[in-house]
Amino acid sequence: MKTLLTDRHPFSKLMILTLTSCLASAFYVFNRFSQYDLLVFVAMSLALLCVLWAAMDVLDYLIVRWFGIRINLLLLMVASVLFYYFLLRYKTYNAPREGMLAVVAIMSSSTYFFCLLIDHYRKKHLLPILLLVIIQLCFFTFEFGGGFGKHLAYEKIVSSNVSSIALEVSESSDYNIIDFSDKLIDLSELIDDDVALKEQVLGYTYDEVPIAGRLYLPVSDEPVPLVVIIHGNHMLPTASYLGYNYLGEYLGSRGIALVSLDQRALNGYLSNDLTDDNPLRAIMLLEGIKYLQENYAGSISFEDITLAGHSRGGEAIVIASSFNTMETYQSYPLNYQFDIENLLAIAPTYNQYSLSRYPTDVNYVVLHGAHDQDVRTFRGEQTFRRINVSGESFKSSLYIANANHGQFNSQWGQYDTRLPNAFNTNTNNLLSASQQEQLVSIFAYNLVHGNKELFFDVHSFLDQLPETWYSQQAQSGDSITKYDFERDSEVEVGIITSLMSRDTDKSRVNKLLQIDVEDSQSVVFEIDSTANLLSFDIVGTEKIDGSLLVAYADGTQDSFDLSKETIMLPYVVQLSKWEIVFNIESDSIMLETVQVELKDNTVDSITFNLVGPNVVYLDNIRLVP
Repeated sequence: MKTLLTDRHPFSKLMILTLTSCLASAFYVFNRFSQYDLLVFVAMSLALLCVLWAAMDVLDYLIVRWFGIRINLLLLMVASVLFYYFLLRYKTYNAPREGMLAVVAIMSSSTYFFCLLIDHYRKKHLLPILLLVIIQLCFFTFEFGGGFGKHLAYEKIVSSNVSSIALEVSESSDYNIIDFSDKLIDLSELIDDDVALKEQVLGYTYDEVPIAGRLYLPVSDEPVPLVVIIHGNHMLPTASYLGYNYLGEYLGSRGIALVSLDQRALNGYLSNDLTDDNPLRAIMLLEGIKYLQENYAGSISFEDITLAGHSRGGEAIVIASSFNTMETYQSYPLNYQFDIENLLAIAPTYNQYSLSRYPTDVNYVVLHGAHDQDVRTFRGEQTFRRINVSGESFKSSLYIANANHGQFNSQWGQYDTRLPNAFNTNTNNLLSASQQEQLVSIFAYNLVHGNKELFFDVHSFLDQLPETWYSQQAQSGDSITKYDFERDSEVEVGIITSLMSRDTDKSRVNKLLQIDVEDSQSVVFEIDSTANLLSFDIVGTEKIDGSLLVAYADGTQDSFDLSKETIMLPYVVQLSKWEIVFNIESDSIMLETVQVELKDNTVDSITFNLVGPNVVYLDNIRLVP
């Protein structure tokens, strides 16, 4: 310490020591490394400190003694400005690796700059130095803070319909918590991965993977319904399957068994470069159900099973539903033939495994947060379109403002990216973890009990849900599609187009009708069919004003005021604190499903009488018998 204080750069070296220690602690706390990794990281931090220490002495010799301290300061100032420029110009604050490097570079160069200034000029330029130190402290406070609150002022959503159905019921059952890990399966022939590091952390390799998890089993004289949930990819030491304890407690106390399976064997370790894990997640899920059937057949009902999955797990449950009736996957025998009734996908990935056949005889529900920084675009929307429901089954998607990725799992938290890039995330405008957990719990419970109204008209239940912005699409299996606008020949007014994914500039695949309304515009569709309900998906860049006119074959008409329907405006998403500072916005244009009741008569035609100025998107005009 005496040597440090008498050195030419005491403040500089002391601050760099502090900075590296803080970064090491931040990586440990937020990225949840194991203790073994922490030791490695601390050793690397000390090594980096020595390198920086030596670099300062070299710079001092080459630049300071040849050109003077001012040139050194000037170079550091230019470097800091350039790092800021790349951070903002190329939006690297939203890119996990580039954002992390940019923030570290800004912290390091600017800190070194100010400390050199203090070391050499603290007597001559005290006031400017104090001002610069305050600016530096403001930057660090801004980065480390939660950012801005719910600054996007959208008015409180009021639905014209309020349902009398209670979404939540009081606790009615005691339950037992059972941890299990006594069944082993061999996945070594199905995956190519470096198992050495995983074996050190988990204690097993791919030839002896345990079917492990936690079961919440209600105390009951009769077999109880079953929900099986699987997590997605996260840091290997994190017990991700315990992140759904809240759901087990909620369902278990209301007479529904929940099992959360541990699939850490398929998670990345210091890397997210996994390519073949999702089909194995599906196999482990099905083997988990098989284990439960072998050991709890008298306590659990294996009729109408509900599968739930988060992130990669949300994609894997769809794969599992297809694998359930297949004979084999590569060399692994399948053909489980379980009675799978419901799929609940929470912020799922899409097409990380190319599934050739999607299930058709299940209810599919997908939830996704608009503030998800892991699965940044609504990937489940693609699966939603590919699942062709039939008969009494249905599918429903819900897009939720202010919900992120990690808070659906209590082990993952409010940061969807790793530190230090996570410092850029604006967390103050997120829903709380308890609110996101409440959403999952309510939707899981009502999916098991078949409350279809929630999945077709979420706006009727706004008084029972966390206050935020919701956009919902739904389709019943018995509906008949009259217009889906996949062909240009279907329309005489408007243009066929595709919406773009937020912040990727890629098409969301499906086509729809775009109607540019200047003053007013009428669009007529011939129907010539009888039905109980008319259903269509619609959204406008402005609040939709106008009416829907239904003309019947007997000459009568019905008119519906579209302005009274709960059709959400495009939601402006700003994930980063820097996006808010510089007013960088990206819109989430999400279609909303509207249903109107019809008379017991043949519908001749329907007419959308729209008032502008507005741009209206229309899709999937359907009749429900």
